[in-house]
This record gives sequence, structure tokens and C-alpha cells, in this order.
Amino acid sequence: MLIYNRLFFVLLFLSATITSVGAAEKPSPTSSAITPAQKYTRTSQEKQKITSPLPAFLLKMHSDLATQDYHTIAAQMFHHAVQDYERWLKQGQPEDFHNALFHINSSIEITPDASEYLFFQGMLYASLKASPASLTQATDSFLSVLELQPDHRQARFALAQVLQEQGKFRLAAEQYQLLLEAYPEMVTGLVLAPLGFCYLAGDYLEFGLDYLKNLSHKHPKSAPLRTTLAILLQNNNRNSEADKELKQIQHEKLGTKSEQEYARLLQTRWQMGGKP
Repeated sequence: MLIYNRLFFVLLFLSATITSVGAAEKPSPTSSAITPAQKYTRTSQEKQKITSPLPAFLLKMHSDLATQDYHTIAAQMFHHAVQDYERWLKQGQPEDFHNALFHINSSIEITPDASEYLFFQGMLYASLKASPASLTQATDSFLSVLELQPDHRQARFALAQVLQEQGKFRLAAEQYQLLLEAYPEMVTGLVLAPLGFCYLAGDYLEFGLDYLKNLSHKHPKSAPLRTTLAILLQNNNRNSEADKELKQIQHEKLGTKSEQEYARLLQTRWQMGGKP
């Protein structure tokens, strides 16, 4: 079945060539007519040429495609998809977005095991945040990427974001946690902030507190981690513990100056009765 799918998209991609060759095979209007008596005196080879010129061309094309590099054709489709997407971002025309989807879907039909094509497909669907069906499609695309390449961190992060957009906070939190455990360099606000939000929005506060406390033992110098932990503690009415975390960031000068300043502002805000 896969070879027929590939052949379909390759033929579609080369449709202009097929049309031009088909036109070339048509008999000239000035060619001599064949009488009923004459056609029965033609050789079998001549009969085939008269009655069915196109199958011979398709047979030749099939032979050529047997050695054709499908990856090259898929890459060309992918290139068109990227161009369509960039044009859509600039101009906002729906047809450019639909063209991008068509081209990337064609690439995947030709080479279904190309993780980067699947990732780009997921990013396209994920950009339609208002469409539940598109977010579901994006989820499937990112899961397919991770099945092929479990260490694809961009796909895992994008999957977490899409799950979060769908309100699947526990599943999203699991993906964020996998990133934090596999890649210490991702213990940053980029991952910790949405993770903290998932704990709060999904009503997993106690679980989140336990997880972040254990994580802080592995990364005691992480200012974003301590800030996220402080916010969860404050939401759990454990104000003194939250204050302690923020003070530690300032006293030990953890993180960047902006992270230290944010901890100070947050502490001041809470002392004045502000919400976390």
C-alpha cells in the first residue's frame, strides 16, 4: 500500500510532465486516417501503439520510479511547505496555510518515518489553537515523532504545550517532568512556569509540591525552581515557607539579576497582601 501512496504523490508532483507527454503522443490532425480494413492488417506492435500509447509511458515512468529517490521528492514537498507557512505568517492568507498542510502531508505520505516532517506537521496544527480538532491532530503528530525519536526534546515540549492547551494538565505536567529529568539544562522558567500552572489549574498542588521539593535537592542553585516552588507554597497557604524560598534566592544571589529582582518584587507583593 505504501508504494502506491508514494506513486500517487509522485505522479501528482509530476503531473505537468505527464500532461505534456500525453499531448505529445496525440496524433497529428493531418495524419492519414485508418480504414476498418487497414487496422486489421497492422502488426500487433502497431496496434498497441495506435490503441494505447499512454500505458507504455506509464510503464516507463514506473520503471524510472523504481530507482527514484523518494526522499528527494519528499524534501522538495517539505521545502514548499515551509515556504507556504512563512508566507502565511506574513500575509495571513488561508490558502497559504492549506498549501503548507498539503505539502507536508504529501512529504509524510512519501516518507512516513521522517520525524522532522511529522514535527513540522504538528507545529502547523498546533498553530490553530482555537480548533480542538487541530490540537488533537497536533498531539498525534508529536506522539508519532516521539515514537520514532524519544529524545526529540522540541517535540516533547510542544506536546506538553498542546496538552496544556486542551486542558489535559496532568498529562502535560508529565511531559514537562520528563524534560526536566532528562535534560538538566531545561530546569528553567520556560519549563517550570507552565509546569507550575498545570499543577495549580489541574488541582495537583500537593503532588506538585512534592515533586518540586525533590527536584530542588538535585538543583539547589536554580532560581526559577525555587520561585515556582514558592508560588505553589503560597497557593497552599504556607506563606512562611514561600517567603523562605524567595529570601534564599536573594541572599545567595541565585540565578540572574532579573530573577533575583523578580523574587524581591514577589516577596514585597505578598507582604502587602497581593495574590501569588
